[in-house]
Amino acid sequence: MIRLLICAAIFLTFFNQLYVCAEEVTAVKLKKGRTFLVKSDLRLSNDVNTGTPVQFDSLSKESIFYPKSPSKVSFKGKVVKTKSPGYAGRSGRIKIALEKITVDNITYPVKALITKKENERVFLNSLGGNSVYLANLGDTISNGTINTIYKDPCTNNICASSTTKPFVYLGAAAIQLADLLVAPIASLFKTGNNLDIPANTYFEIKLDEDLCVISL
Repeated sequence: MIRLLICAAIFLTFFNQLYVCAEEVTAVKLKKGRTFLVKSDLRLSNDVNTGTPVQFDSLSKESIFYPKSPSKVSFKGKVVKTKSPGYAGRSGRIKIALEKITVDNITYPVKALITKKENERVFLNSLGGNSVYLANLGDTISNGTINTIYKDPCTNNICASSTTKPFVYLGAAAIQLADLLVAPIASLFKTGNNLDIPANTYFEIKLDEDLCVISL
């Protein structure tokens, strides 16, 4: 009988400790689509080596375990692909895979996407500069050798004669037309810009699936 009472007392003590621990643990489901504003202290460019670790820290603490204090959140990943500027005005590009999220010093695997770089949309975690083909095209048309020479065909007194003036303008028009026709092809051989994202640029990260987190 005494042995039974002792066992009962031990069981009740242990159960009470488990109950207290359960009271202190809070579990929360972060739903798919929740967004976080974050920044990275790493300068990102297409010169970064594949495999380089990248960390994004929340701009401010997140209210996750309300009414408990807001939580510090960070995402970790790595550069999985880089691409240098290419022809036809294609700018440099990198792709980042997000792998982990840390909430109050507890780390979980995560599926998440970078959806914005400041106010620019980002697709499939691929960060890159915009194509500059149209800009190169305009530059080729405006500053091409032919167009520069004949921008004002009646210079240096070559149009002094009213007889020759129409022919000079017609010749200049024909050459400028050729410039316009050649410009789209010439612009295909001009490369885009290097990707250069300064440190502390802010991003938006969105969860791609539900995630359960706990607070101890």
